Amino acid sequence: MPFLRCWLVLVALVVLGATAMPASASWSSDFDGDNDVDLADFSTFAACFNGPNRPTAVFCAVDADLDSDGDVDLADFAIFAACFNGPNRPPACEPDVPSGMVRIPAGEFQMGDTFSERDTDELPVHAVWVSAFYMDRYEVTKQLWDTVRAWGLSNGYYDLTTGGGKAADHPVQAVNWYDCVKWANARSQKEGRTPCYYTDAGLTVVYMTGELTGLFQPHVKWDANGYRLPTEAEWEKAARGGAAGERFPHGDLINHDHANYTANGSAYVYDTSPYTTWTYHPTFAVGNTPYTSPVGFFAPNGYGLYDMPGNVWEWCNDWYGSTYYSSSPYDNPTGPATGSSRVLRGGSWNYYANSCRVADRNHLHPDSLGSYGGVRVVCSVGGVD
Repeated sequence: MPFLRCWLVLVALVVLGATAMPASASWSSDFDGDNDVDLADFSTFAACFNGPNRPTAVFCAVDADLDSDGDVDLADFAIFAACFNGPNRPPACEPDVPSGMVRIPAGEFQMGDTFSERDTDELPVHAVWVSAFYMDRYEVTKQLWDTVRAWGLSNGYYDLTTGGGKAADHPVQAVNWYDCVKWANARSQKEGRTPCYYTDAGLTVVYMTGELTGLFQPHVKWDANGYRLPTEAEWEKAARGGAAGERFPHGDLINHDHANYTANGSAYVYDTSPYTTWTYHPTFAVGNTPYTSPVGFFAPNGYGLYDMPGNVWEWCNDWYGSTYYSSSPYDNPTGPATGSSRVLRGGSWNYYANSCRVADRNHLHPDSLGSYGGVRVVCSVGGVD
């Protein structure tokens, strides 16, 4: 639709009050993040409103699809128009996407190894529905970890670990599951959000120090507006980037152009890295280990997320269960009620291509540390103020 025609429709909708906007539209129409829904945002939206000729940019599929129905159409335009009304716009139009995060739309996907080529714990493939949520665009960097840690040390988080990091823009690593959970709480409180993790079932005592072991594990306030580790289902849905039945976020083959991992084409036929680079990523195998790469070095997936395959493993909230997929609920599964190890996803700089597959599952005791493990957090859309 030409820009002028869009503008005329917009004016008409605003004059009429744009009553078509659903009450559930609690996401932002401030696409450029300048705290106003204005002509600049309209120009961006209009570029996506162009039928089969709309840009293929991630933005159009994720942010401009305001009602998450898979298309940027008149229903989305009505929502946007209602927000384009200066001081009289509805409160639901105010920017609410947490800084550095992207919105993962609600929907069903097929979870598990559709190629049946790996471990039985990735089977059976099963349908899962995941509600919309926000996820860090990048793995948590050493710089961000340090910033939150410094605040936490002065606000009751007395034992937040330093963690490792090759540089400020590389992912933090050598952080265990408990470290990441406490850090997520500290980040929440630093930003004035309600923490997600508590030491008691009544969700009254914020988890801030120590390691809760055995029967005394952190309790999750799922409807809080703070940060938490993703469920395993959330992670896999996000990693797939809206694509179905593919081995990796970008397709069925992988090489060092796609991710930071240890190549070995003789072990995995889908690893197409040349023989001369059948080892650590040649660009980053310098100095001492770990051979991590700066976040965002490789192309993002369909949702605009970087480094979902490779670089560092990412802790998930779930306990690991080898047979969990056989009994997993359809609606927002959160993993087994108990266990001895927690799930990690995504592969690492020192793991082979098979670990970079979106269906691959790893698990370690929650107090495990290593230069291969990092974190990326999420925030529930329903819990965002």
